[in-house]
Amino acid sequence: MARVSSVIALPRLPYPIPPVAGRTLYIASVTAIGSLLLIGAIVSLDPVEIPRLIAFVACAAIAERITFPLPRGGEFSATTMVFATGVLLLPLPAAIAMGAVGTLIGEIAARKVWYRAAFNVGQIAITCTVAAATWAATSGEATGNPTVFFDYLPAALAAILVYYVANTLLVSGVLALYRGANLWRVWWDNHRGVLAPHLAMQVMGILFAAAYLFDMRAVIVLAVPAAITAFSYRQVRQLETTAASEREARARSERLAARWKTLAHVNETLSAALHPDAIVGAIADLAVEVCADGATVVAGSRHAEAHASGSAVDGFLGVDGSATTRVLPLRHADGEVGTLILEWQTVEPTTEQIDIAEALADRAALVLQNALSGEQAAEVATLREVSQMKSELLASVSHELTGPLALVVGYGELLKRGTGEEKQVRWMGDKILTAGQRLTRLVDDLLDAGRLESGRFSLDVKSCDVREICIDAIDAARAIHGSTRFLMDVPESALTVAVDATRLGQVLSNLLSNAARYGKQDGRALLSAVARDRLVLIAIEDDGPGIAPEDRERVFDKFYRAESAVARTKKGLGLGLTIARDIVLAHEGQVWVEEGRLGGARFVVALPLREPIA
Repeated sequence: MARVSSVIALPRLPYPIPPVAGRTLYIASVTAIGSLLLIGAIVSLDPVEIPRLIAFVACAAIAERITFPLPRGGEFSATTMVFATGVLLLPLPAAIAMGAVGTLIGEIAARKVWYRAAFNVGQIAITCTVAAATWAATSGEATGNPTVFFDYLPAALAAILVYYVANTLLVSGVLALYRGANLWRVWWDNHRGVLAPHLAMQVMGILFAAAYLFDMRAVIVLAVPAAITAFSYRQVRQLETTAASEREARARSERLAARWKTLAHVNETLSAALHPDAIVGAIADLAVEVCADGATVVAGSRHAEAHASGSAVDGFLGVDGSATTRVLPLRHADGEVGTLILEWQTVEPTTEQIDIAEALADRAALVLQNALSGEQAAEVATLREVSQMKSELLASVSHELTGPLALVVGYGELLKRGTGEEKQVRWMGDKILTAGQRLTRLVDDLLDAGRLESGRFSLDVKSCDVREICIDAIDAARAIHGSTRFLMDVPESALTVAVDATRLGQVLSNLLSNAARYGKQDGRALLSAVARDRLVLIAIEDDGPGIAPEDRERVFDKFYRAESAVARTKKGLGLGLTIARDIVLAHEGQVWVEEGRLGGARFVVALPLREPIA
């Protein structure tokens, strides 16, 4: 049901009424007015009418237990028919007392909460008052007079119509105030489907009143068509229920057929991809095609993203947090081979979308595991290549050590001779310190690589703010790489997680150093961080030439050097990214490289958000 902006017109007050207070005031007003009408009716009641009043109240109490469904939804209570008959047969005070007392007995028998029972009693008292007053004003002597009753059938119909409209409007008023909607819109939406059957059953009240006036035996005869009508309505409801069940079954069958068609398409697409990189990309594309607005697949060092056309989702960093995210592990019998991260831009995913996503994750894990197993056939060639890389490492280490050692020895001999001015001595001391720091970094990288490979690597995990680690890493990078302009984009609020602050700082320092070395001369590097769901995502990107797609898979491998001319001109052991990856994995995180927004490489570190450790 669409919600509209207009509400029920209330008297203008000098201050606004809160919605809850408005509903309470309305219910209390209806209850109070109905109570006053009941008290007035009892005071002015003619004792002669008491036996008939008791009879009608008894009939109403019995009819309260008799209900039957109406076509197109809704339910009709036989009490309404009794009240409609009583409005036409009893004087105004007796009609009010009949409706209020009969409703009160029914509410007590049904064990309704007190405020709901009080509102219903007040509602029926007002309804019977309006309807009986309409009948008395338009029929005059027709009440209780069988000779002229049929002459006033239009008046009886008007009274019954007033009864129905007043009764339903009072209830719709509560719903309109609760929903903040227009009264007539609520009334029409709730009654347009059952208006005709409701009025038809209430017209039966006119027939019962006429039968009562002419011959009580006619009331029994008239009950037969009333029962047949009720039975017919029940049969129609059963047919509607059966039709609805059949429609639901047909819709369920169509959904299952669509799901099988989708899964067949998934199997066909994944089977056509042979290389793990192609499979990872196909998984992301399929996820967006069949069930999500955005998808990211992480499998080891492999990473792929896909987004629906026109979607505002743009990766993890920089998103305002309005999207819904689900993380599905790509789990196989041999273990977990990757992670599928799905995003929905504006709304929660449906059950159908979740089911398809889980089926996609299961199938993707199997295909990806098979592809990864197929790569093991190339392990022999890889081992040979690693051996060659180790030989190159020894040559590289020798070359890297030669320069700093020569500086230390040369300037050390000059200082030993004691020659030179104070300014020259200070300059030579700076050179020796720089060379020593370079040697320290080389040795630390070699030691860390050995510890990580042998498993003798441990973490000192504590609660810390990722922003402080980012700030310290940026400050250190600015001191070492003065020609690079380092930028930082972190949230104002703390990102408190459980990590080894020293090791995470080492990861960021390695990545920032890479950004400075491979970026443009006097270029810039950006470090950004954000928390999303259960992940803390840190990205470092440069404005350099970037990393070719064929090199991104192996850029974290030990001793690996890209084949590009730029990479070959840069000195280094080829251990920095390996150490960074292993430290991140030790934190149960992920790290990958992709094309950055500045045109260069963008390294993303994804760490799980954990409860703070005291």
